[in-house]
Amino acid sequence: MRTLEKELRDATSALEAKQKQLTEVNSKCGEKNGNPRTSLKARLPSETDDEIVIDDIYRLLSRNEIMNGSFLGSSSGRPFFGKHYFGISLTTELFKRRLQISKNVCIDFDEVLPFYRQSFNDGGLEDDSELTETNTSFALPAKSSAEKLVSSYFSSWHLLFPVLHRPSFQWDFEAMYTEKASKDPAHFAQMWLVLAIAARDAAALGRDVPEDHTKFFLRARYFLRKIQMKQSVHGLKALILAQLYTLAEENYELLWHYKTLSVGWAYKLGLHRSQKQMKLGPLTTEMRKRVFWSLYVVDTYSSSIVGLPRLLDDQQIDAEFPADLYAPNVSILLTIGMMTM
Repeated sequence: MRTLEKELRDATSALEAKQKQLTEVNSKCGEKNGNPRTSLKARLPSETDDEIVIDDIYRLLSRNEIMNGSFLGSSSGRPFFGKHYFGISLTTELFKRRLQISKNVCIDFDEVLPFYRQSFNDGGLEDDSELTETNTSFALPAKSSAEKLVSSYFSSWHLLFPVLHRPSFQWDFEAMYTEKASKDPAHFAQMWLVLAIAARDAAALGRDVPEDHTKFFLRARYFLRKIQMKQSVHGLKALILAQLYTLAEENYELLWHYKTLSVGWAYKLGLHRSQKQMKLGPLTTEMRKRVFWSLYVVDTYSSSIVGLPRLLDDQQIDAEFPADLYAPNVSILLTIGMMTM
């Protein structure tokens, strides 16, 4: 045993000596070339620095440049642009042209740095700043067409992101076509976003839709602007729906905007903490858990798409998972006490 311990100490000492020699050699080579590679984490820039070397992918960032646009991390696929693999040139121009044709979106990539600027071709559609409560709240499609879109949404997207309570949403939907419509802008935002998401899917499948989905989304944005200073779970549901739409449309600028709002609201509303300790009603507790974990999934997936860190911190989360219940039965089962909280 003592012999083995001595051999281990000798090997460790030899390894440390080799590492020290390698460090000295690298330092001398850097001084000789006059361009020592320094990580951004290694030191802060000084006033005499002209450039900060980050890494080979991002090239050099001049301190005099003004960086506009959005950062793209490695998981977004940005490092592949302009490189050659298996004889195929993956150029930025081809990618931009494909997006413009298929998604009606213009993206301007920086040729060197990992930034991009995005703008949409609205094709003459009305601007959301021109929408008023009079021509927006009740500019509804035919009820029969809207019912088909609502049914389509709940049979597809709701299964993955159960942020809405179907009976409550259905009641609000029916009230929209009567004089009993709710005055809460979050309810209007939810309805327009459900119609926008479902209409987009229908258009992609070649089905008839009552109106272009982008017009539905413009109306939703009007109400989203009205709720941005009023934190509520109902408003958070609308923000999550907005993220689903912008994610499908690959509008990452608006996606990140709505996500930062959503995460801040989730923290402020205490959705990341244990809901059992809050002693709320069973249906309210269950829906709060569903909203939070739906946001968690959207946060994780969207961050991988754009190559940026997740905003929700796992160390701060101790919220329970939602119950494994079919959506229409949630209120019934919870009310009669057939689930334990």
